[in-house]
Amino acid sequence: MLEELNGKRLLVLGGTAWADILFAFARENGITLVTTGKEPNEIFDEYYYIDSTDNAGMKKLIQEKKIDGVYVGSNERVIQHATQYLTELRMPCYCTTEQWDTLMNKRKFKE
Repeated sequence: MLEELNGKRLLVLGGTAWADILFAFARENGITLVTTGKEPNEIFDEYYYIDSTDNAGMKKLIQEKKIDGVYVGSNERVIQHATQYLTELRMPCYCTTEQWDTLMNKRKFKE
């Protein structure tokens, strides 16, 4: 067990392809898994009926539920919004909004 992770709260946005690995890692390390969505997966420890692309709603949820980290899966629309609200909350994300915009724009990407 990684003691520094015990008691942490991880918000999972998409990424159900990795669910088995995420759940096993969370169980081994005392991490609470949280998710959101219009139809959130009820196998998570906590789930909330909020659209993951609702920037204001997600910022409020992350703050109120004391989320320590966010795992953003592969849904392009969610990634686009998550890069924005995670930046505003000063939380880490694997790319910035500007980087995501470049990746999604073929002309910019080729430059």
